[in-house]
Amino acid sequence: MGRNPAVFPEPEVPAPRTRARPVRLDYLVFLWAFVPWLYRQADPFRWLHPSSWRLASLRSPGAVDRRVREFLGLQV
Repeated sequence: MGRNPAVFPEPEVPAPRTRARPVRLDYLVFLWAFVPWLYRQADPFRWLHPSSWRLASLRSPGAVDRRVREFLGLQV
């Protein structure tokens, strides 16, 4: 006589653990480039301050374009 599955359900077997994926090299390259850039900034964490968010929201849309061009060295 077999076991009644309604009364004695089969125990759940956990799935076998898989190995973690390796870190992608492009993320390491971005981090390698970002850390020195961050180090050269006067206030690298200014984006954490609520006042900087308010100032950014009050700027005109052209200011964002200007800042991107300035950052890339494309000023006209």
